[in-house]
Amino acid sequence: MVIVDQGGHGVYPYSADTRANEAATTFLTTGRRPAEDRRCPVEPTT
Repeated sequence: MVIVDQGGHGVYPYSADTRANEAATTFLTTGRRPAEDRRCPVEPTT
């Protein structure tokens, strides 16, 4: 499971969180899930 501490419903692919997008893209293109649960804290805005 990937938990993102920002966004709302339908975070992918519009989230600024690169770790969450990477996990989702990997799953959608290869079927591989993260080996462990991930929690993605809010990334600082630039």
